[in-house]
Amino acid sequence: MTTWSVWLLQWILKIDTQLLRWANEWVARSPRSFYKALEVSHRVPWILAAVALAWMWFWGDEGMVPVRYRLSRWESRRRVLSTIIALVGGFFGARALQDVIPRLRPVAVAPLQVPIPPQAWEYVRSSLELQGAFPSDHAVLLFVIAGAIFTVSRRLGWIAGLVALYFSVLRVGLGFHWPSDMLGGALVGWTALAVVIFFERHISVLWDFVVRLFYRYPRVIYPLAFVFLFDLSQKFSALFGLVSWVLGHEVKH
Repeated sequence: MTTWSVWLLQWILKIDTQLLRWANEWVARSPRSFYKALEVSHRVPWILAAVALAWMWFWGDEGMVPVRYRLSRWESRRRVLSTIIALVGGFFGARALQDVIPRLRPVAVAPLQVPIPPQAWEYVRSSLELQGAFPSDHAVLLFVIAGAIFTVSRRLGWIAGLVALYFSVLRVGLGFHWPSDMLGGALVGWTALAVVIFFERHISVLWDFVVRLFYRYPRVIYPLAFVFLFDLSQKFSALFGLVSWVLGHEVKH
C-alpha cells in the first residue's frame, strides 16, 4: 500500500469518526430520542419507498406528450419499473461489495453513547455487528428512490434527497454505519439508477408490455402490485421467508 493510499484511508477514518461522534451525540441526547431513532430508521424508509413508487405510478400527464409535468404518465410508469430494477441491482451490488470489503460496523468497534438499557442494546448490536458495513443497503434504497423522484420532479426530488440525508444521519448516529458507508451506498444506488435509465429506451418495448398489463388486467395486476409494495414496506420479509422455506424444503429432500 502506497503512502498516498495510507494517508487517504487515515483521512477518511478521521472524518468518519468525527461525523459519527456528532451524529451519535445528536441521536443519543435522550433515551426517548434514541428509541425513536431506532424505530424510525428501521421500518419507515421502506414504507416511504413503497409509497414513493405508488405515487410515481400515478404521476405525470395523462396524455402521451408531457405538458404540465416533465414526464407523461406512461413515461413515469416506465420510470417506476426502471427504479425497481435499479433497486434490485443496487442491493446485489452492495452485498457483493460487503463481501469484498469486510468492514466492521461502528457498533462493533467504536465507543458510542447509548442511553438505553444494556440488555436492549445488546440485542440490537448482536444482530448487526456480523453484517458488512460498506456500503449501506439502506442508503441504496434511500438514494435510488430520491434520484428516481428527482427525474420526475426536481422540487420533490430535492425534498426526497433531504429525507434520505435525514435517515442516513439516523443510521450513522445509531452506530449502524460509518458516514462513508452511507455515501458508498448512495453512489452504488445512483450508479445503478443511472445505468438502468440510460438503457431505458432500449428496453421500452418490455416496459410498455408490462404497463399494458395494468390496463388490460387491472383486477389481477393491481392486487399483485399492492402485495409487492406491501412486502417492500416490510423489507421483503415474505419474499425472504418464502426463499428460506424453499431452500429448507429442498435441503430436506
